[in-house]
Amino acid sequence: MCNKLKRNSAFLLLCICASFIMGCKQNNTAKKKNETKASNNKTLLERINENPELKVALDHYSKPQDSLKRKAMRFIIANLDNKKGLTKISDYEIVSVHRKMYTASLLDTFDFDKNYKYNPVFNTTEISDADLIKAEDLIENVDLAFESYQFPWAKKVSFNDFCEYILPHRIIDEPLSRWRKFFLQKNRPLIKYLLKNNIDNPEVVAKILNDSLIAQYKFYGNLKLPCPNLISLDKNPIGLCMPRYLLYAAQARSLGLPIALDFIPQFGNFAGSHYWVTLIQKRNFSFNAGEKWEPCPFRGVKYFRHVYTNNLRDSDRSQLNNPNVIDVTKQYGDRKIGNLTLNIKHSVSKDLYLFTFGIGKEFVCLQKADIHDKEITFNGISYYDDAILFVGYFKGEEIIPVENPFKIHNWTREISYLFPAKNFVQTVRLFRKYPITSAERIFQEEIIGAKIQGSNFKNFKNSTDLFIFKEYPQNDIKVKLHSKSDFDYYRYLPNEYNKMNIAELGFIFDTEKGTHSYSKLYQLDSTVNYISNLFDGNIRTYFSSSKKNWIGIDRSSSKKKKLTAIKIMSRNTYNYIEKDGIYELFYFDSGWKSLGTKKAKDLFVDFQNVPTNSVLLLKNLSEGNQERIFTYETHNTETSRQIFW
Repeated sequence: MCNKLKRNSAFLLLCICASFIMGCKQNNTAKKKNETKASNNKTLLERINENPELKVALDHYSKPQDSLKRKAMRFIIANLDNKKGLTKISDYEIVSVHRKMYTASLLDTFDFDKNYKYNPVFNTTEISDADLIKAEDLIENVDLAFESYQFPWAKKVSFNDFCEYILPHRIIDEPLSRWRKFFLQKNRPLIKYLLKNNIDNPEVVAKILNDSLIAQYKFYGNLKLPCPNLISLDKNPIGLCMPRYLLYAAQARSLGLPIALDFIPQFGNFAGSHYWVTLIQKRNFSFNAGEKWEPCPFRGVKYFRHVYTNNLRDSDRSQLNNPNVIDVTKQYGDRKIGNLTLNIKHSVSKDLYLFTFGIGKEFVCLQKADIHDKEITFNGISYYDDAILFVGYFKGEEIIPVENPFKIHNWTREISYLFPAKNFVQTVRLFRKYPITSAERIFQEEIIGAKIQGSNFKNFKNSTDLFIFKEYPQNDIKVKLHSKSDFDYYRYLPNEYNKMNIAELGFIFDTEKGTHSYSKLYQLDSTVNYISNLFDGNIRTYFSSSKKNWIGIDRSSSKKKKLTAIKIMSRNTYNYIEKDGIYELFYFDSGWKSLGTKKAKDLFVDFQNVPTNSVLLLKNLSEGNQERIFTYETHNTETSRQIFW
């Protein structure tokens, strides 16, 4: 009798599983549907047998009127594999630091750039949701998700999108918490306001939440810690972009907004990767949560999205190696999407992949190739920007290029290979090892509109404008002046809108050896400190003061009074060439090849015998860890320059 009951129970569970495929699934082909169905049937059965809590959660919705909630619970349980996060002990340690940081940030003395650079080591042990989560947690999550599904701005959300982008109990891999109940209670006044005013546009609701997060969250780039649980993060809202996006996604989903986290693993022609959030609707809207409400401007060769569904893939080592990541490049269809087909010299039996360059010598794997003898195809490539790519394969963990890199051209979709021309070498003068970042550009833009003035009065009455910065000098930081008059006093006067954030400032008279000395340098506000940082030759120190201040130099007792040039460098990210630094230059030829090392004698470094048509990389061997590929264009001696990608 017992065996018969067991067989009946197993048969009932299998029947339940067989109907699951009719629920929340996203598949592209019939073959994948069958594979995914078999996998999820097995997963659902295994999960319920391994954890009685899951059976309790599923059986909670046994009444006919709960059939849709039961389907949603099956979706959660069947895809519970691969879902995990930090342990509560690790979370407690992280929360403790976040709390200290946020409390400190409320004080007037908090300096984001100089203080509180915590870099502790945490226990990063993760625990599977299947081993941790309780039935009551899952039941509460489903009930509250369905409550938010009834809001007017959620009415047009399909059940599939509801399951994928509203229902899940976690966003990605943050520590578990009962965040849905917390945020639903927190936003009750907002919900009441939205309902009272008949607001049913999801973009309006999403924008309101976004504006609220801007006022709440403190971005701090030095707080490079794992994300704490989202309830604690909401109470101590400080950190990098990723925790902010997770926080926004949780708040939005708790209100019934279908929010996805999308990313590009590498920009098309700039260093780094980026995440953002996407409001899923008929026409998706992507934006940087917690920043100005506008479409996300970032672009790459491939776009991906985190989902809750487990997707089956065979021998894929690209971004899709993660079963909870899908390729959504084609959804960004306004960004010039097309296929890339290449001919290779030899037939290959290995899996080939499309790679691009990351930070330093890092390679970023983008996509697996479809191979047809000597022709390979990469489907759904974004041609919005030019980019440098190459084809290669994995040998263990090592990446082996098949051929040299090539450049894709966004307008024509043509490609051009970058084969180093070893018979045509050149001398290159390099000023940076990494492109200008957005944070650095802000400091550079503060210099635009600033003036160099001369006067025969120390208080600068009757001053003469000798130079106005219409742009920031991108390479050589020395700006030549052509003044016909001599003055006793000179000054750097910031524009009327910005304060000074300058790392180096040099007044050059007749020859470079006539650069000022500190004893004759003065400023309008003598109470400001660190003025000596302007001429210490160290790009890592800087002088900062209000826009009402200015920096002057006294030449009244000097024989050399004609100002011939200005050297200026904004506060920066330390990626300029540093005097006395040791640098090594590499070029790419089926792998990185060294062109030797050089000691910088100034704020630039020269290398000889560099092959033209090369992908180059410059490394500071003295200090620093940011390097990015570049090419070198030479038209004439005045316009030679580095082009970063």
